[in-house]
Amino acid sequence: TGSAIWTPTAAKKFRLMGYHLSGTVAGVYTLKDGGTAGTIKVVIPSGAGGAGVYVDLGQGLLSAAANNTLFVQGPATATISGTLVGTEE
Repeated sequence: TGSAIWTPTAAKKFRLMGYHLSGTVAGVYTLKDGGTAGTIKVVIPSGAGGAGVYVDLGQGLLSAAANNTLFVQGPATATISGTLVGTEE
């Protein structure tokens, strides 16, 4: 399921409005709503250790259900770092 990167307050949904992620290994990094729920966005860094880019999601993507955690999944040996922009409602 990947690693949890945003666990909203009880009974709330997250609204992901943007992100800047980078990884130590080139590859596909997937954001998932609730771990096994549908893919929110796929991030493909420019290369191993690449700086990544900021992705603006405008009004954002609202989680499918309250209490869902946002997860990120990437190549098995990757270390992922970055910033998320959003709100809870």
